[in-house]
Amino acid sequence: MVFAAPFRNTARYLRYAAHEEPVIFWSLILGFTGPVMVLTVPPMRRQLGYVPPERPPTSYPLPNRLDSPSQDMTTNRRLSVLEWVADVLNKLSRN
Repeated sequence: MVFAAPFRNTARYLRYAAHEEPVIFWSLILGFTGPVMVLTVPPMRRQLGYVPPERPPTSYPLPNRLDSPSQDMTTNRRLSVLEWVADVLNKLSRN
């Protein structure tokens, strides 16, 4: 009988709270429901055949091209801004 006394008092308090303080009662019910759902919902979802979606990529594949349009295609070296402008002007003057 001594072992059941705390549970009897708990049930008595819940009965009192349901009638006199419904906010406290429903707060306790919702507060205890969360951890119970954490333990019960994932196994139930697996039993019902739920398959989690594929994870989105965290990086993208690098393109198979030069890093920057300011690189010279023939020598594969970076051009300075002045060299690039001169190259563009030469190409424009040829056309």
